[in-house]
Amino acid sequence: MQPGMMPDMPKDLTLEINASHPTIINLNTLRKMDQDYAREISLNFLDQIMMSSQIPSDLRDGHARSE
Repeated sequence: MQPGMMPDMPKDLTLEINASHPTIINLNTLRKMDQDYAREISLNFLDQIMMSSQIPSDLRDGHARSE
């Protein structure tokens, strides 16, 4: 595969979020206190979801946010 090319992915990928899960509840509480920090945590959480689901993504995006 050529650099920058993404493999064909299913068109019906869906992320389901359980709004009553303690992680989501705590993230919402954090959002109310510090939106910027909650955004960083949310993006990190999404990066981890992408990796664990084996969805191709550019890990440099997450690294660039932390610099």
